Amino acid sequence: MNCSQQYINGSKGEPLRGLIQDHIISAFLLTKLDTFLEYDVFSNLLQLSLTRLLENKQITRIKIPNPAIYFPRKL
Repeated sequence: MNCSQQYINGSKGEPLRGLIQDHIISAFLLTKLDTFLEYDVFSNLLQLSLTRLLENKQITRIKIPNPAIYFPRKL
């Protein structure tokens, strides 16, 4: 299938496979069932992912879910 050549940079003609793999791996790690985040990390990721919607005022209020784990620390 020659996956390394499927996504090529338009200006230099170099493969972009590393960037795509990084996005897929990070999405996988964030959505695994055993991934728990502390409040500050979760809120930072949420704010960064919704920045454009918040700037355009398409979202005015965000409800953050309760922690899944309370002890020994909230996760």
